[in-house]
This record gives sequence, C-alpha cells and structure tokens, in this order.
Amino acid sequence: MSEYKVPRLLWESLESVLNASGRAYVRELAKILKVPEKELVKKVFPTSDSIKVILHDTTTETLQCQAFISVDSVTCKCRKPVVLGSEFCEVHQVHRMTVVESPDTVPIQKLSESAHTGRLWIVNSTNVMNSSGVVVGKWNECTNRLRMFVVKDD
Repeated sequence: MSEYKVPRLLWESLESVLNASGRAYVRELAKILKVPEKELVKKVFPTSDSIKVILHDTTTETLQCQAFISVDSVTCKCRKPVVLGSEFCEVHQVHRMTVVESPDTVPIQKLSESAHTGRLWIVNSTNVMNSSGVVVGKWNECTNRLRMFVVKDD
C-alpha cells in the first residue's frame, strides 16, 4: 500500500470539518430515532486518541471496475473505482454486459484521454483509432509519441 504525506495543518482542518459535520449528522439522527443525543454521540465517536485511516490507491488494477462497457464500436473496461470488497463499481455491481471473445477480437490499449483528442486506442501496437473504429493516427512505441492524421475536406 502507498504512503502519502499530508501537511499537519491540512489534515487537522480536514479532521475538524469532518468531526463537526459528523456530530451534526449524529445529532440529527438522534432526533429522528428519538434517542438521547449524548449517548449516540458517545457510541459513534469513541474517546480514543488514535484513528486508523486507510487510503486506497484507485489507480491500481485491482481497485478498478472490471466490467466491460461499449463506447461506440469499442468494448473496454469501465475502470471506475470499485465498491470495497468487490471487483465492480456501484453501477456494475448488479448490471453488466457479457463479452464473448471471438477470432475477430482485436486487443487494444487505451491512450490517455484529452479534450483535444477524445478517446483513443492503440491497435496492433502502432495504429491509433477513435471510438468509432476509424484509424486517426500512428503511435511510436519507442518515443511514446502520437502522430495524428489531419484530413482536409476540399
């Protein structure tokens, strides 16, 4: 698991905001449940000085949704953060499409998405296609550079 350093002032500010909001929420719940407010606060917020915090790095493959989604003519993995203890995000927990590989299936690799290029995939390690399946450029694996084709309509 990765370790992250957080400035003390930032962490203390976050902690105080979460604590205040949490206490306000518990007070509201006490009114709804018609139980003594102080007792519920004691149960929810123990007096222990130490709090264990686990931060999950959602960029690791195991914490990304493994469900397949269709984007025009391309089928790829969802890759949204998963629900804890599952391999799917909250959307694909129950409903997800079934993908059957065939001899016509071509493995692709997704490139980083940008507003300028949109969603792009590398096919056969050099061709770059958009989500419609149209080849729009070439990928140079040695230099990690993308050369986009410019098509002019006359």
